[in-house]
Amino acid sequence: MRYIFVFILLLSSNVYADTPDFISTFISDQYIPSDTGMVSDTKSGELVDYIKIGTNNYYAVHWIYRVANYWEHRITLLSSESKSYIKNSTIKSKGSIKDIHVSDDVLILNELGYGKNTPRCCPDKVIISKYRIDSGKLIKVNKN
Repeated sequence: MRYIFVFILLLSSNVYADTPDFISTFISDQYIPSDTGMVSDTKSGELVDYIKIGTNNYYAVHWIYRVANYWEHRITLLSSESKSYIKNSTIKSKGSIKDIHVSDDVLILNELGYGKNTPRCCPDKVIISKYRIDSGKLIKVNKN
């Protein structure tokens, strides 16, 4: 059992070992120390996933924005110049993004959102959203 734990620990530390430098820099830049001195007011970002879109060096980065007791799933469209990044646009989820993938240069988000009587703790409404890139911006293809 101990060996399984060590294996899982090693595996989890290598999941994003090949993350492009500019994506790692973007996530690191989300760390903003608190102005009030309270640790809970510090802003941060946590990488969930990323995927390349098309041939123009665009990446959709799925990350979680955190501050105090608030968190939000976001997708940010990044492109790179050398080792720096360009933040093109950001989508804020109204629930929880479960999966991102690309089909025919269209970004597809599988989300869980909130229905009319859904408690805030537990998004349960399945939402599939599609976005295309237009002039460096993510433009919604379908309406849900």
